Amino acid sequence: LVLYCCLWVMAGVFVLLAISIAVAFLQFYDFTLDKKGHHLHIRTGLLTNRQATVPIKRIQLIRIIQSPLHKLFGQVSIKMETAGGVSENNAMSMHWLAPLIAKSEVAEFLHNIQPDLHWHDIIWQPIEPIAKRRMFKKLLLLLLLVMIPLAFVFVWKALLLLCLVPYLWWYSGRYVAKAAYTHNRQMVGSRLGVFFHHMQFVNIQKIQNISWHQSPFDRRYGMARLTVDTAGSSQVSQPVRLFYVYDKSIQPIYQSITRQVADSRFVW
Repeated sequence: LVLYCCLWVMAGVFVLLAISIAVAFLQFYDFTLDKKGHHLHIRTGLLTNRQATVPIKRIQLIRIIQSPLHKLFGQVSIKMETAGGVSENNAMSMHWLAPLIAKSEVAEFLHNIQPDLHWHDIIWQPIEPIAKRRMFKKLLLLLLLVMIPLAFVFVWKALLLLCLVPYLWWYSGRYVAKAAYTHNRQMVGSRLGVFFHHMQFVNIQKIQNISWHQSPFDRRYGMARLTVDTAGSSQVSQPVRLFYVYDKSIQPIYQSITRQVADSRFVW
């Protein structure tokens, strides 16, 4: 029975993988990105051809994504968010900068689009190592909350979920090891993800809102969080967040970004 279930699961995974590949092929067939002056012209699609022209100055946020399959082949995907949002008809073409690109070529690619930003000089700062304990406690609490109702149904068998504890400890360590942030005179960015890596960058001139936050748990560890949002962000998008950082380290960043935003001219 177990072998039978495993075979069904594997078959389901392969079917989903085949469907995702087919959808990606239809969406990104003959994807072309041309830079003409201060505009980007995007063309993509097999059955439904989509075209869009995006002013470079309207790019608010750059997001780089790397899935396990991307990592296997040394590739990443690059998306963007633009000021004023995107209409439903051309959301895909306007959001994608590069559906697939070699990781080693990302800095040069972004430099060609935004030469005023120093994409080759990004220095990542790791979050605090003690964050591993905080992350593990969160996951452990979540595991216990799941075990309680299951215990009423499966009784002692629910204790088998405790076998996940070593995995949660490993996951917490990998999450903290991958998470980082960067800040300089031109941009602020964050990096996170264990299996799916996400990197987000915002130009200082595109920042519309900066918020400092400290929860009771953050206060206990002397930490704080920083959220940077842009004019082009939507309800489903994620702003750049700096978290699991000591407040003494995040306060200078908060004050520096505040001064930079105040001294710079907001570019819509």
